Amino acid sequence: MTNPMTPERIEEKKLKKGDRVVMHTCIESEEEPGKIWTCKSDQFTRGKGVFAQDSVFLEGYSGSFAPEFLQKVVLPSEDERMLAALEESQGDIITLKQKVELYEEALMTYKDNRADMNRQLAEAQQTIARQREVLDFYANQEHWELPSFGRGQSKVTSDRGSKARELLKEGSDKA
Repeated sequence: MTNPMTPERIEEKKLKKGDRVVMHTCIESEEEPGKIWTCKSDQFTRGKGVFAQDSVFLEGYSGSFAPEFLQKVVLPSEDERMLAALEESQGDIITLKQKVELYEEALMTYKDNRADMNRQLAEAQQTIARQREVLDFYANQEHWELPSFGRGQSKVTSDRGSKARELLKEGSDKA
């Protein structure tokens, strides 16, 4: 049986600068369980023969650390993270576009209603102005007075309420 751990495979397994790792089965791992550390150096060997010991430096950790107590953490690549963020953003854009369409529809409805209300307001203002004219006519003292020399009828008597009836008829036609 051949040894599957060829020098090339051993080299592949060694930690490299920038690798992310977690500590395990050591006292240090209990101090900050699950913390992800970043290798500050490539894995290296100190000493020779029976005194050889593998080590690696970690960012934020004083001194070197034994790799046998480190587990490499494989995080999604930057491209995968960016792609996931892009997909999420595209979903957000679709949602926002749908909201914009709803708001635009609501705005159009509001503008239509506002135009209709403005038209109704203008009609009501015209009606009020016409009513004021008729009321002013009947309220004017001079329109009740008889013409000079006592002959004829006052303007109100001559009108016989036709202005008021016409105004009432206009109101009933609109209703």
